[in-house]
Amino acid sequence: MPYLNVVSWSILINAQSKIGSVREAIDCFRLMISGGFQPNDFTYVSVLSACATLRAVKPCKEIHWRVYSVLSACSGLEELKEAKQVHCLSLKSGLFLDSFVETGTIGMYVNSGDLESAYVAFSDIKERGLASWAVIIKGYALEGYGEKAMCLFRKLNSAGMRPNEHVLPSLLVGCSMSHIVEGGMQIHSLLIKLGYQMFSCVSNTILDFYAKCGMFRESLLVFEAMEERDVVSWNAIFAAYIRHGDLIGASKLLKEMLLQCKYLNVCTYSSILSLCADLPAIEWGLATHCCVLKLDFDANVVVGSSLIDMYAKCGWLNYALRFFNIMPSDNLVSWNSMIFGYGRHGFGMEAVEMFHRMEAEGIVSNEITFIGILSACAGVGLVEQGEILFKLMKTKGIIPRIEHHASMVDLFARAGETKRAYNFKSMPMEPNTDEPHDISARAMASALYVSAGLWDERAKVRGTPKKEAEKVPGRSWIEVKGRFPLLEGSRGI
Repeated sequence: MPYLNVVSWSILINAQSKIGSVREAIDCFRLMISGGFQPNDFTYVSVLSACATLRAVKPCKEIHWRVYSVLSACSGLEELKEAKQVHCLSLKSGLFLDSFVETGTIGMYVNSGDLESAYVAFSDIKERGLASWAVIIKGYALEGYGEKAMCLFRKLNSAGMRPNEHVLPSLLVGCSMSHIVEGGMQIHSLLIKLGYQMFSCVSNTILDFYAKCGMFRESLLVFEAMEERDVVSWNAIFAAYIRHGDLIGASKLLKEMLLQCKYLNVCTYSSILSLCADLPAIEWGLATHCCVLKLDFDANVVVGSSLIDMYAKCGWLNYALRFFNIMPSDNLVSWNSMIFGYGRHGFGMEAVEMFHRMEAEGIVSNEITFIGILSACAGVGLVEQGEILFKLMKTKGIIPRIEHHASMVDLFARAGETKRAYNFKSMPMEPNTDEPHDISARAMASALYVSAGLWDERAKVRGTPKKEAEKVPGRSWIEVKGRFPLLEGSRGI
């Protein structure tokens, strides 16, 4: 042949392997490498078959690092089948005894999301090194299986191994995803004991753990103690302020962040847009949108969803819909933002139409979607549509939460069907109230009983001792020339 390529080499190696010319197959593989050709999955399967037939471990050792590269690259579902073939053949040839290939195999399964096969491969290792422990623990932690990751970590300690700066931060991520607060605090203590907290990436993980677990004060202490702060640090504490509900504190921090942080990434702009949405602050939102366009971040699906949410919450629904329609790729978050935006501003029918459009395009809804659509129906009294959607949620296998039931009660009550609201028997849990001594909840219940003609029940609510009921003044912000003065109760600006 005048021109050889990887396909012709692979066919030749495969043919020699099949007819039993295994040494010739291995020699051809070496010639292929020396000729500058990069083997593919088919080539590796063929040459490993030859090694397995010959029981030639030594030639396999020569190519083990190449197989390790293949296993590391096979991280998608499409490549998983070929990677499993390579794994099986490496077991047969004895190549799996090499620690690099062992770790690469586990990493391949972890990256493919096949944790069960990853654990089987991990269990097959007779002498486990720290690298294999780190890969399997990180795999379970980052997939949200915090308890399993902690269990493996305890086994690591029992084996007498010292965890490194890669194992412990991944455990913290798993603890934050599974909300294992006590376990995460223990990991934090161990990081301090081993001296790993000095690394900025480790400090950022600690900060993010406390923020996501709702421990705002602790996250603030970690941030203040950091000697070096990068964009990840600022993003984490900024998101913590927003999650904590301290929007004024977040707006002050934003000004400090813009002065001290030289580089802002897509996560930063997504958080800024979330702040603009929650305040709401349309002027800041428009300015942020301009920055996003200049940096070409608007194509990012996270930033795009945040833009839609910001415009929807600020009441600029036409802008939200316009940007939603031109997004290069949408996701469930952007659909939910549009549904919530329509519902928040009293466009219940438009929210229902958006839901049906989402279903027609094959987007799978979740419980958050139904909270938004049911509250939208309640806001404009769409009783029939609300009932249909509530039944549809059960058909989809989504277990109704108390928010869904509250929306149904609100739907019946607003439509004047107070008896149906009062007799709503499908709630599998006890009704709750976040603030049992908040007088606003009692005032709403009193009005409901009056409209239903239940005067005795109304008297019981109104008869609650004043000491048990506390009236919490309303708080809100308005945007005045880019500033946000707080309005509380009957106070002025």
